[in-house]
Amino acid sequence: MALLRQLFTAGLSSKVIAGFLPAVDAGRASPELLARLREERAAIRARAAELREAGRRLDMLIGLAAHPDEAACPASLDRGAARRAASV
Repeated sequence: MALLRQLFTAGLSSKVIAGFLPAVDAGRASPELLARLREERAAIRARAAELREAGRRLDMLIGLAAHPDEAACPASLDRGAARRAASV
Protein backbone atom coordinates (compact mmCIF):
# COMPACT_ATOMS: atom_id res chain seq x y z
CA MET A 1 0.00 0.00 0.00
CA ALA A 2 2.83 2.41 0.81
CA LEU A 3 4.36 1.78 -2.62
CA LEU A 4 1.11 2.73 -4.33
CA ARG A 5 0.93 5.99 -2.38
CA GLN A 6 4.54 6.78 -3.28
CA LEU A 7 3.89 6.11 -6.96
CA PHE A 8 0.76 8.29 -6.98
CA THR A 9 2.61 10.99 -5.02
CA ALA A 10 5.38 10.84 -7.62
CA GLY A 11 2.76 11.91 -10.16
CA LEU A 12 2.28 8.61 -11.95
CA SER A 13 -1.14 7.81 -13.35
CA SER A 14 -3.00 4.66 -12.40
CA LYS A 15 -2.37 3.34 -15.93
CA VAL A 16 1.41 3.74 -15.56
CA ILE A 17 1.31 2.25 -12.08
CA ALA A 18 -0.66 -0.76 -13.35
CA GLY A 19 2.07 -1.34 -15.93
CA PHE A 20 4.77 -0.90 -13.32
CA LEU A 21 3.49 -3.32 -10.67
CA PRO A 22 4.30 -6.51 -12.62
CA ALA A 23 7.88 -5.28 -12.89
CA VAL A 24 7.98 -4.89 -9.12
CA ASP A 25 6.82 -8.49 -8.72
CA ALA A 26 9.33 -9.71 -11.33
CA GLY A 27 12.17 -7.71 -9.82
CA ARG A 28 13.05 -6.00 -13.10
CA ALA A 29 11.61 -3.63 -15.64
CA SER A 30 11.46 -3.99 -19.39
CA PRO A 31 13.19 -1.44 -21.62
CA GLU A 32 9.74 -0.22 -22.66
CA LEU A 33 8.69 0.35 -19.07
CA LEU A 34 11.93 2.16 -18.31
CA ALA A 35 11.35 4.39 -21.34
CA ARG A 36 7.79 5.11 -20.15
CA LEU A 37 9.03 5.97 -16.65
CA ARG A 38 11.64 8.32 -18.13
CA GLU A 39 8.89 10.02 -20.16
CA GLU A 40 6.83 10.42 -16.99
CA ARG A 41 9.86 11.91 -15.21
CA ALA A 42 10.37 14.40 -18.05
CA ALA A 43 6.70 15.40 -17.93
CA ILE A 44 6.85 15.89 -14.15
CA ARG A 45 9.98 18.03 -14.48
CA ALA A 46 8.28 20.13 -17.17
CA ARG A 47 5.25 20.67 -14.91
CA ALA A 48 7.58 21.60 -12.04
CA ALA A 49 9.29 24.18 -14.27
CA GLU A 50 5.90 25.62 -15.21
CA LEU A 51 4.98 25.88 -11.53
CA ARG A 52 8.29 27.62 -10.73
CA GLU A 53 7.58 30.13 -13.52
CA ALA A 54 4.06 30.69 -12.21
CA GLY A 55 5.53 31.28 -8.75
CA ARG A 56 8.05 33.77 -10.19
CA ARG A 57 5.26 35.69 -11.89
CA LEU A 58 3.16 35.63 -8.75
CA ASP A 59 6.13 37.02 -6.79
CA MET A 60 6.31 39.88 -9.29
CA LEU A 61 2.58 40.51 -9.01
CA ILE A 62 2.81 40.58 -5.21
CA GLY A 63 5.72 43.02 -5.45
CA LEU A 64 3.83 45.29 -7.81
CA ALA A 65 0.71 45.17 -5.62
CA ALA A 66 2.64 45.75 -2.40
CA HIS A 67 4.63 48.69 -3.79
CA PRO A 68 2.54 50.37 -6.47
CA ASP A 69 3.97 53.31 -8.34
CA GLU A 70 2.21 56.19 -10.04
CA ALA A 71 2.63 54.66 -13.50
CA ALA A 72 -0.19 52.68 -14.97
CA CYS A 73 -0.39 49.00 -14.26
CA PRO A 74 1.90 47.19 -16.69
CA ALA A 75 0.30 45.27 -19.52
CA SER A 76 2.43 42.29 -18.56
CA LEU A 77 4.33 41.16 -15.50
CA ASP A 78 7.55 41.09 -17.53
CA ARG A 79 7.25 44.81 -18.34
CA GLY A 80 6.32 45.60 -14.75
CA ALA A 81 9.34 43.74 -13.42
CA ALA A 82 11.63 45.41 -15.96
CA ARG A 83 10.30 48.84 -15.05
CA ARG A 84 10.72 48.11 -11.34
CA ALA A 85 14.29 46.79 -11.87
CA ALA A 86 15.22 49.90 -13.86
CA SER A 87 14.09 52.16 -11.05
CA VAL A 88 16.21 50.39 -8.41
